[in-house]
Amino acid sequence: MIAIAVRKQLGEFSLDAVFASAGGTPVLYGESGSGKSVTLQAIAGLLRPDDGTIRIGERTVFDSAAGIDVPPHHRNLGYVVQQLALFPHLTAEENITYALTGATDADRRHRLDDLPALLSLEGLEHRLPRQLSGGQQQRLALARALARPVDALLLDEPFSALDESLRADLRAEILRIRSELTIPIVFVTHDLREAYLLADSVAVIDNGRVLQHGSKEDVFQRPASRRVAQLTGVRTSSAGR
Repeated sequence: MIAIAVRKQLGEFSLDAVFASAGGTPVLYGESGSGKSVTLQAIAGLLRPDDGTIRIGERTVFDSAAGIDVPPHHRNLGYVVQQLALFPHLTAEENITYALTGATDADRRHRLDDLPALLSLEGLEHRLPRQLSGGQQQRLALARALARPVDALLLDEPFSALDESLRADLRAEILRIRSELTIPIVFVTHDLREAYLLADSVAVIDNGRVLQHGSKEDVFQRPASRRVAQLTGVRTSSAGR
């Protein structure tokens, strides 16, 4: 479960994000610059809201009134950014084990046995990132984010730099691993088809505000406003009573 109700002023941009998801894959959908990534950064602890609350599972990780602000490395989250941020001088295996600093040798070996199979990286463990295809690099970034057991996985437009065939393959990969994981996967996208294919619930964000949040059927079939209808691809609308 993830529940967020926060406000943040960033220059002339104002974020006012309120939504809650019981699990599955909540998708944050909206145009570029609408506030999706800023919302994800607040969940991750990389951006401190001016006020509000954030809950992840049974834990409150931010509460301005109570003075709670759990640092990012204690929020127990996996996070994949658009640029992936893989270490170019480390092999695939070393990129994964970097996230396991402090773990026992047995735990490190166990995760290295599990993750390559889960994300179709078998046989690639000793390659450098530049020796991997775009799709393989994306899978490696996911493996590193999941190296430690996490309470949620945050994905910030991870497929935006890939061509459509690779995007389709990786969307299928996300759907597959979602069935094997019991954690929520918060997915940020401005791609309408991607939002519909991956979402269990959708939060439509525009100009820093969540205009509508609900199941993808409710959001796409019953938009709450003309603006939501425009953002979700409704081509014609008319006034009525």
